[in-house]
Amino acid sequence: MPGHDASDPAARMPTPAEVYNMTYQAIGAGVRGILYYTYLDSYSNVRRSPAVWEMTKSIVPEIAQLSPMLLSAEPKYLETNNGNVHATAWTYQGHTYLLLTNVSATQAQPLYVPLADQAPTGLRPLFAGRGGEGVRLSGTTLGGTIAPLGAHFFRIN
Repeated sequence: MPGHDASDPAARMPTPAEVYNMTYQAIGAGVRGILYYTYLDSYSNVRRSPAVWEMTKSIVPEIAQLSPMLLSAEPKYLETNNGNVHATAWTYQGHTYLLLTNVSATQAQPLYVPLADQAPTGLRPLFAGRGGEGVRLSGTTLGGTIAPLGAHFFRIN
């Protein structure tokens, strides 16, 4: 890119949390495949950032687990009370799956997602150790908070 200075701090490698969040933002937007690439290969070699490389590798089994659903079911974009919180649901083999992402890098966000067409009885995180403890099911509504750059997948029973 003409005029691009790879030493510019704005051209930094994303953090592991940013990689995770951006991946799940894309999934929530309905993508059917993920391809990671670097725009400036000589500057942004992901192997020079072990934490980012480990995060990228750790996402692979999650995507593998989600693939049958993502490739078969159509996403449904849910209303939230907060422009920084995105919510997407899929129904697959009789189960509803929900993805929540917080696009704010600096602030936890309040969460309110009505599940009007559901009669939920429980909420289970799909991926252990990925957070989501601040999300609660109350009747037909999800509430609570989602951490900065949080991205959480749940199965709704």
